[in-house]
Amino acid sequence: MPVALITGGAGTLGVAVAQRLAQEGWSVALADIDLAAAERAAKLLGANASAVHMDVTKFSQVRDGVASVVKRYSGINAVIAAAGGRAGADVGAFTEAPVETWMQIIELHLTGVLNLYYATLPHMRAKRSGALIAISSVEAYRGLPDSAVYSTAKAAVAVLTQTLVRECQPDNIRVNSIIPPTKESLARSGRNDADAIVAETIVFLLSEKAALTTGAALDCSNGWALH
Repeated sequence: MPVALITGGAGTLGVAVAQRLAQEGWSVALADIDLAAAERAAKLLGANASAVHMDVTKFSQVRDGVASVVKRYSGINAVIAAAGGRAGADVGAFTEAPVETWMQIIELHLTGVLNLYYATLPHMRAKRSGALIAISSVEAYRGLPDSAVYSTAKAAVAVLTQTLVRECQPDNIRVNSIIPPTKESLARSGRNDADAIVAETIVFLLSEKAALTTGAALDCSNGWALH
């Protein structure tokens, strides 16, 4: 049974992803800074789900959390970096936001992904297979008012995705990202199921149908990232 570690696992997106992967026969580890919430979500998913306490901005917690998942399941096949959501996306004009706020945004949305991938890749390389998936944002591709630092962090994750492709190819590890729908793109399409859309995209990326898909930023924003 393949194993996926999902950061932000107690959030609505993390739970939606975990539910779909569980339906596809995956074991899922829900990592979250709120351990109690992750435990409640895991309990609802059944015996093949577990909870892990993890603050993605702290490497020691990420390293230890990943190691605990590997020990419990004898490996790890995929990680989904979904922690943070849109926290810090609308903090105001660049020169008006405190520097401390900048650092919090960068640590959550960029350093958190770096920590997760750095802790996970040695385990995947040992088995010469795996998949890394990061949740990106339309702001990574469009400069929007009041989100300069958030946009910069998300853009850096997009570049990280492309950069790691060649490093990971020799070990059969695929690296991709997903641009989730926005309120505007959902309204345009008459839908309100953003989490379900992203979850289905992740199921695809982890399937044999996407065996050769790597370095991609799958746009689920109905093209909103391109406008």
